[in-house]
Amino acid sequence: MAERRTTGMGTAWTPPGLGTSPLDVRAPEDNRSAWATNHDPARDDSSSRTGSSAVARRIAHGLRDLFGRQDPRTPWPLRVTVAALGVAYVLAWIVFLPSVAQSNLWGLILFAILAIAAEHYGVSLYGDSRVSISFVFSMASVILFHSSGALVVGSLLALSVGIARRHALHKIVFNLGSIVLAALAGSLTYHSFGIALEPSNLPYLLLAALAASVMNYLVSGWLVALVVALTAHKPATDIWREKFKWLFFHYVVLGILSLLLSVAFESLGLFGLLAFLAPPLMMRYAMKQYVDRTVENVTALQNANEELHVKHEEITRAFHDLHETYDATLLALSAALDSRDSETEGHSQRVVAYSRLIARALDLPEVEILNLAQGALLHDVGKIGIPDSILLKPGPLSEEEWAEMRRHPMLGMRILSNVRFLCGALPVVKHHHERWDGSGYPEGLRGDQIPLGARIFAVADAFDAMTANRPYRKALPCWYAREEIRRCAGTHFDPKVVSAFLSIPLSALQELAVQAGVGG
Repeated sequence: MAERRTTGMGTAWTPPGLGTSPLDVRAPEDNRSAWATNHDPARDDSSSRTGSSAVARRIAHGLRDLFGRQDPRTPWPLRVTVAALGVAYVLAWIVFLPSVAQSNLWGLILFAILAIAAEHYGVSLYGDSRVSISFVFSMASVILFHSSGALVVGSLLALSVGIARRHALHKIVFNLGSIVLAALAGSLTYHSFGIALEPSNLPYLLLAALAASVMNYLVSGWLVALVVALTAHKPATDIWREKFKWLFFHYVVLGILSLLLSVAFESLGLFGLLAFLAPPLMMRYAMKQYVDRTVENVTALQNANEELHVKHEEITRAFHDLHETYDATLLALSAALDSRDSETEGHSQRVVAYSRLIARALDLPEVEILNLAQGALLHDVGKIGIPDSILLKPGPLSEEEWAEMRRHPMLGMRILSNVRFLCGALPVVKHHHERWDGSGYPEGLRGDQIPLGARIFAVADAFDAMTANRPYRKALPCWYAREEIRRCAGTHFDPKVVSAFLSIPLSALQELAVQAGVGG
């Protein structure tokens, strides 16, 4: 994205590799060409030397960039545009040189120094942005010295910025052309009104100054929008609306100030200029103090935000580690429960897998699937309270022993009821032996009275019981278990859950069974 610098040249804009002080615009990285990245080590080394040889080398590099071997990413229209601006700049000097020779040279130098000082002592904002009032002095030179002000002050300002920031030649060419041509357009507009620069004509002078400022704004803005559009491969109108439209009132206000400065200088000379400079200098000092203080606060907030970001990452990692610890603890507890009975070893984890398949076939939300999985994993945790003499008895259980065995759902619920993160699993643990027709336990619930998770578990549990090996029989085929579950829909199982179960491809069920080392 482009970055904006608002400064005193009335905010000139430049594309990648064509920077000026007022507004530097950078295209996206993938659109940047050699114009933005044409500083090789040799060139940087030469730029740091002094003397005519270093200057000659930099000029040669710039000419090579303009007319030499082309970077395939740099569009020809962009190079032609910059070259045309350079030619227009030279022609402007040829045309208006006689008027420059007849102008007040010391006055031009004075306003050039003021514009350069205002630009170089602009206030840096955040990132690469900065503000200054140099446009006030450059526009005042246009009002006072006609086209001479545009040529001399605009040229010196562009050159000073280019030298101070070590711009390549093609950048300086663009800045010279765009700034001087925009200033000339403003000069011609202002002086076409033909109004004497006297305080009595102030209302008409304001109109002329506003028209000149707007003309400068339009020419400089559209020139840079065109070059940015060629570089970023975007319509110039989009660039204008996004980056320049808001600058209208900026130019209007600075244009009014430039007129007042011109009137003061014309009426009172250097004293009037100094008197006029006092308020802007105080404003600049106050702005600098405010921005410095704001930067300190922004920096402190950025540091605090970075610390919060680090803490957030640490908490996220800790939460992830804790979640993994919970899961590992549940798996270990489930494995311990299954290991008490060699007949059902691995049963809980298989039932979790089948339950997940059914839940997803029913389009349940992930949070409900998680609760179901936790309940399926720990559904027999209550068997911890059942004596081994009953749990591991090889023969049939007596009525008293069955009554004791049927206590394990309630025991399991009591064991887990104090574990907050497992509260969603309690319905499955408590009601996993309920039946659709009400013949189950512990509460004899029927139909939709049974929690959905428990109804899903009942199907998954029955399927695993039939397709797993037992000491008294081998695992039944998956297709047979499916048909048996279909037959028991409406008695043992919820018909809706059975329908979802039957929608699961047989191959998916067989794959899970094979992975678990049970029936196929």
